Amino acid sequence: MLRPLMIVTLLTAAASAAEAGGPEIAYVKAAGSSPELYLINADGTSLTKLYTAPRKTNLSSLDLKPGGNEVAFMEGLKVKIQKFQDNGQANGVASSIPALPCSNSQSPDYHPSGDGTLVFIAACGFGNFQVMTYKTGDAGPAPLFTVGASNRIRWSRTGDYLYYDEAVSPTSAEMRLKRRNVATGAVTDFGAIRDLNSFDVTRTGDRLLFGPPIAPRLLDFATMNDVSEATALCEGNDIHFSPADTQIVYLTPHSAKGDYILIKSSNCSGSPFSLTGKGSWGMKDWRPDPYVAPIGE
Repeated sequence: MLRPLMIVTLLTAAASAAEAGGPEIAYVKAAGSSPELYLINADGTSLTKLYTAPRKTNLSSLDLKPGGNEVAFMEGLKVKIQKFQDNGQANGVASSIPALPCSNSQSPDYHPSGDGTLVFIAACGFGNFQVMTYKTGDAGPAPLFTVGASNRIRWSRTGDYLYYDEAVSPTSAEMRLKRRNVATGAVTDFGAIRDLNSFDVTRTGDRLLFGPPIAPRLLDFATMNDVSEATALCEGNDIHFSPADTQIVYLTPHSAKGDYILIKSSNCSGSPFSLTGKGSWGMKDWRPDPYVAPIGE
């Protein structure tokens, strides 16, 4: 049974008690002609509308900067960045990545250190999907490498690797999960993957969550050799882990009874907490803490 979030009105201003880094969860409200981006804490407090997109424009692929105060997202086919204050209110206007090699950019993900560096994909046509990095204030993005075609990319927990999907060929629907060593450029192929409704890393180990809403799976790179060994996880749309990996935030599989954004234990036990009421919701993210390497690592 869902425990409904008791909110009298939808807040458009931040709650009086501001959290350092701002509210920890971001999500998209997709109803209406202009999608909206909201921030909220995991206990349902500090609900704040951060950004409203232009009419008939899609918002997707949210990623909150470790440490807070900044979110990257896709608006249509362009990556944008919005800074915000501790109270969740916008800090300036949203900006786009300048000097792109082509008009399409996608799948932004912040470096786990919290330094504000984004990795993203510039989709310039098959055979020319460029993986690039960018940080606010740079004159333009820096290229890392090029793949045939890719839809999703994520830093590993430590930032030592990049995980991404890559198309086998222009005529094949098969995508392969790849892991690239950032320092050496060495690439490992972990097998065929499909229906990447979820694609996220855990915060406490070198693990990747991937797959469709009804069958998401978790691949542990420390103990598993390929995607065939990945274990099942709780069902849900666009799943993201809490900073300690003890909980997940996700969207319920669509039904006529309505959709909700829920929080649940990552071991699938217990009843979920409803972060929103019934409605039309889009993608989301749960902000991680900045990664700090243990002494001696």
